[in-house]
Amino acid sequence: MCDEKGNNIMTEDNFNWSTFTHAIRINAGIDEVYAMLSTAHGLERWFQGTAQCTDVEGQERGPHQPMLTGDKFHWNWLAKDYTLYGQIIKSEAGKSVTFTFGPMFEVRWQVVKDGHKCRVELSQWYAKGQEENKFRYLNCAVCWVFFLTNLKSVLEHSHDLRETETADQMLVNF
Repeated sequence: MCDEKGNNIMTEDNFNWSTFTHAIRINAGIDEVYAMLSTAHGLERWFQGTAQCTDVEGQERGPHQPMLTGDKFHWNWLAKDYTLYGQIIKSEAGKSVTFTFGPMFEVRWQVVKDGHKCRVELSQWYAKGQEENKFRYLNCAVCWVFFLTNLKSVLEHSHDLRETETADQMLVNF
C-alpha cells in the first residue's frame, strides 16, 4: 500500500522482517536537520553521548563537519557502556546519510522538504549476508521511534528527552 506521494506504508499484508522505515516531520530547515544527522555535534544533541568521525585519511573531523562517504565513526551511547563502530556508506550533502549500524544492519537518514516543515525518513535493513534476528530488528524499530521523537523535541523545543540521571535498562529513553 502507498500513500498519496507513492511512499510504501507498512500494513499487516506487506509487513516483513527485513526492513522498516519511520518518518517524522520537524519544524526546522533542511540544513539544520541535516547538521543534526551528519555531524558529531548534532548527533550528540539527540542521539549519542559522544560521536567521533575520521575521514578516509584517518584524520578526525571537527564536531561541526559533516560525515562524508568512506568516513569511519565510533559512537558512545549516553550513560551506557556501549560503543558502535561503523562506516559511512554514502553521504549526499543536505539530503541523506547511509551508514553501517553494527555488523548486522545498514541505516539511511534522508531529509526532504515537506511543505513548511522538514521530513526525516529513517530506513533500516539487514547488511548483505546477515541472517534475520527478530529481537534486534524489533529493538531497533522501537528505539528509532524514540530517537526520532527526541530529534524533533530537541530541534523544536530545545528539550532532550534522554535519561541522564540513572542507568536503568528498562527505561525506553535510555
